[in-house]
Amino acid sequence: MRTLYLLFAVSLFMIQIAPGFFQIYGNTKLCKLSGGSCFLRSCPRKFVSFGTCTRECMCCIRVRRVRD
Repeated sequence: MRTLYLLFAVSLFMIQIAPGFFQIYGNTKLCKLSGGSCFLRSCPRKFVSFGTCTRECMCCIRVRRVRD
């Protein structure tokens, strides 16, 4: 009976850790909501890396020049 309580406690602990583990990489939807675009491996010219969309894609935002 004690092992059942231990198993229950360990399973609850693993459920709490799981959401953080799967959010290592960002989200495509979050990138779009932030005003970015997803590009494969690297950002093109005039874009700056803002985060990650998936394991292979980078979230990039356009650099705007400020006129004096």
